[in-house]
Amino acid sequence: MHRLLACLAALLLSACAVGNQHDYTTAMPQLTAQGSSSVVVAVQDQRPYILDHDKKENFCGLYRGGFGNPFDITTLSKNPLSMDFRNTIVAALKSKGFSADPVETALASSDQEAKQALLAAAKDRALLLVIKEWKSDTYFNTSLLYDVTLTVLDRSGGILAESKIGAAKDNLGPAALPRDARIAVAKAYQTKLEALLNDPKVVEALQQ
Repeated sequence: MHRLLACLAALLLSACAVGNQHDYTTAMPQLTAQGSSSVVVAVQDQRPYILDHDKKENFCGLYRGGFGNPFDITTLSKNPLSMDFRNTIVAALKSKGFSADPVETALASSDQEAKQALLAAAKDRALLLVIKEWKSDTYFNTSLLYDVTLTVLDRSGGILAESKIGAAKDNLGPAALPRDARIAVAKAYQTKLEALLNDPKVVEALQQ
């Protein structure tokens, strides 16, 4: 009987594992900083499996079937994960009064090239977010692997502040079902962005 139940559980997980998507468009980080200055935002996806084209740019995690076999999770928007990050940050800044705009950068751009694209916009502040790792992993629990750095630049390219989260792996708890995993990851996404953007050094740089 126990073996039968285990097989049924494995089959159920396998059925749930295919075609999952996570929504990175509805989270709204609650920012400490507020102001009216102009800000531009760029996000560079430097995850190694994205740069070598092993995964698509909208890849954001893995959902494992009943025997641990992994299936890709992608963004609900179908946009690159970096674009969803960027749009979330722009929306959060606008909600606090900033005049915020996105800046497009190519996937293979170096940090220096991304900074030059930001500075070309000639705004009061420029935010560069670099994603070295971001991937959820769901089996019987959901975990999140992340390594993200935020840099705030002034008009001349001087670094005013840096904030970093990771490299780390968080256990988001028992969230094996697709709906539970989506909720857990969305909450973690908002929390991690708040940790970056509400770093006292970042807040001061934005409000100077």
